[in-house]
Amino acid sequence: MTLTIRKRTIQHIPILEVVPTQLLNDNLPLVIYYHGWQTKKELALTAGKKIAQHNIRVILPDSMYHGERKIEVRSMIPSFTFWSTLQYNISEFPLITEFYQKRELIKDEKIGVAGFSMGGMTTAALLTHYPEIKVASILMGSPNYEAFINRTASYINEQEGSYPVNLIDLLSWTKKYDLNQMPEKIAGRPLYF
Repeated sequence: MTLTIRKRTIQHIPILEVVPTQLLNDNLPLVIYYHGWQTKKELALTAGKKIAQHNIRVILPDSMYHGERKIEVRSMIPSFTFWSTLQYNISEFPLITEFYQKRELIKDEKIGVAGFSMGGMTTAALLTHYPEIKVASILMGSPNYEAFINRTASYINEQEGSYPVNLIDLLSWTKKYDLNQMPEKIAGRPLYF
């Protein structure tokens, strides 16, 4: 099967779109696949190609602070940039899906989400707020944000690092996206770990 890989920008989000060439303009199931921490969309291309071979349109976005969006000035607070990146992924998800919905390129509202590491954690968060996601896959990413934050804080404290006292409060938004705390949000949707 021949695949077409298109480089595009959806609003301000650089993406790669992987789609079977003969189905380029057809409406197809849509999968958004998020890369891991400190990587970029191109490193998710192998997974994207494998998925696209099943007649699926695959979108590989660059997360904020990664790939084409990489900037050298990041927070010196351990893990703060990580959580900020997740917030961007969560807020940008509807921008990506709306782009394809407006062009009538999503078949039967079939939207899937997957990701590796940080991308898996993004996937878990999206499941808590977007019932239109029909299927998901979390690869090496924790759906348990609270435990992840606490483990990170403990590790930094053991290493005598500087972990701001109020960081837990600053990350309080994560409770609303912690799939581990609300497994009912899976709502019978196929989910692969």
